[in-house]
Amino acid sequence: MEHDVIVVGGGPGGSTAAWRLAVAGARPLVLDAAVFPRVKICAGWVTPAALADLEIDPEEYPLTIQPFTTCTLTFEGTRHETRWRRPASYGILRREFDHYLLERAAASGADVRGGLRVTDVWVRREAVRVVTAQGEFEAPVVIGAGGHRCPVARALGRISEGEEVVVAQESETRLSSDHAATLAPFMDAPELYVEPDLRGYGWYFPKGDWVNVGIGCTGGADGSLPRRREALVDALRACGRLPADLHIAPFKGHAYVVRRQAPRRLAGPRFCLVGDAAGLARDLSGEGIGPAVRSGRLAAEAVLEHLGRGVPLDAYAREVMRLYGCGEPGWLGQRVARLPDTVYDVSNDFYSLFLDPLMVYTCAYYRDPAGGLEQAQADKLDLVCRKLRLAPDETLLDIGCGWGGLAIWAVQHYGVRAFGVTLSRAQADYAAARIASLGLAGRCRVEYCDLRDIPAGTRYDKIAAVGVIEHVGIPNYPAFFHRVHILLNPGGLYLNHGITHNFYWRPTSQTEFLLRYVFPNGDLAGLTETLTEMERARFEILDVECLRLHYARTCRQWVERLRAHADEARRLVGERVYRTWLLYLTSSAVAFEASSIGLYQVLLQKHGDHTGGDFPRTREGLYGPPAG
Repeated sequence: MEHDVIVVGGGPGGSTAAWRLAVAGARPLVLDAAVFPRVKICAGWVTPAALADLEIDPEEYPLTIQPFTTCTLTFEGTRHETRWRRPASYGILRREFDHYLLERAAASGADVRGGLRVTDVWVRREAVRVVTAQGEFEAPVVIGAGGHRCPVARALGRISEGEEVVVAQESETRLSSDHAATLAPFMDAPELYVEPDLRGYGWYFPKGDWVNVGIGCTGGADGSLPRRREALVDALRACGRLPADLHIAPFKGHAYVVRRQAPRRLAGPRFCLVGDAAGLARDLSGEGIGPAVRSGRLAAEAVLEHLGRGVPLDAYAREVMRLYGCGEPGWLGQRVARLPDTVYDVSNDFYSLFLDPLMVYTCAYYRDPAGGLEQAQADKLDLVCRKLRLAPDETLLDIGCGWGGLAIWAVQHYGVRAFGVTLSRAQADYAAARIASLGLAGRCRVEYCDLRDIPAGTRYDKIAAVGVIEHVGIPNYPAFFHRVHILLNPGGLYLNHGITHNFYWRPTSQTEFLLRYVFPNGDLAGLTETLTEMERARFEILDVECLRLHYARTCRQWVERLRAHADEARRLVGERVYRTWLLYLTSSAVAFEASSIGLYQVLLQKHGDHTGGDFPRTREGLYGPPAG
């Protein structure tokens, strides 16, 4: 055969692999549908590590390159600037950079052919056949380096529909001398603008006398990318970074896969994938050039070992997984795994910094959409009591009662006898002390106790489980609801207040973070799945109400209150735990706002139970003035 290796794709990953192969004496053939220099719109930031892998000294690189020692990140109007002593990144023009790398590969001995679009790839016993419209080529090995839609990856990479695909649109505009002078204050550092729903970010990236503007996000199938792009451009126009008389180049779109979930098969008999073809773009940042270059070098080394000593290419896949992970749990999850297990288990004093005076750590209820947290939490407690139709001397079981807020409220305002159970000793001690200080010890009690340890034969007129179902675990739903059914008196009511995921939900790094630190040991079901398990436990569903936006506002106000007590929070738990809490409260708010997760109150009674009479036919009784 004329060639030892066929490299499909002439971008940084493919050209790096071809260059290293050629330098080692192999005979690589590079095929690309484009003719270089090609049009390639990209933010185009290259790290010092990537330049080191390419053996390029930035001081000697002959084309556009701009070092950066500063980067700013903006989220919801708050700007954060990071500075480094040495360049942390370099801005390049991909059209120039890619051509430079490919020419170097050709100069080293690679056979580079542009304008040949690969239409099919076949692995045979002795060789790989690569088919193009202009002819067929064979070699012992093929390297797929053709980006997100690489034909090698399509044929051999076992691509899943569950991949996390980022869609992006970018514009790269050359500045006139006048515009360059006008924009000089903004040309020293790239700027990133995180989207409010945390699904992506926009950027403003100067490169010499060029400026690149773009935005990318996951879940682009919802059609939101054009709206996000226009919002970014409008914001950049408004702040002067894109003057009104600057006509920017048309936006061009592209897509890539981040190494998060449903990873591609990296290697197999006679093939391996590199760069975007392998789905190696870094989670969160979206950096693609560095992983492409590093994987290109690794692929070249593996192929040389395979050709020379018959070493299987699986070794390449193992090394890539060692460097970039196996695709789960993603960037955020990898860093979450390094956090202490005690992030959630903090003191009562810490919780008091951002909770209301009643210490309610569940969704508030905003009768006034612009209302404050204190009144909203009181209104939530009262709403639960109204839905349960509490009456004097009834017995109330509060499952997962926290610091006793609901139990105390129900005793004070509705005259019930309340018993709360919690799995936190600190919460139980706090609640007991508060109950004693209020003189309610004869009617209200909170204990450190598992629901399953409540004595047999005990019954309650009303039962509430507020913020509990998230921790039960879906496999345990039948046993949980069955236990509640047994504990409820005939004619009684049960209110379940809990978080669910939406119908189209799938795990991401954000939800993974929420489930681990917002809801430890959490397990979220969909609403329909939860209702089905309730009905299987022989409950009748009387009322369902969505409070998703109420929880979003609750989380936002918790963030504001925690930030207002930042110094004290740091003193109590340290910088890392404090920042972790800010991150997860903000992520929670975003998830609720985006309807990735929801919050529902479900009111139930035992199926066929009419002991207490008919349930009210309207909700009018719920919306009068709250109890004082």
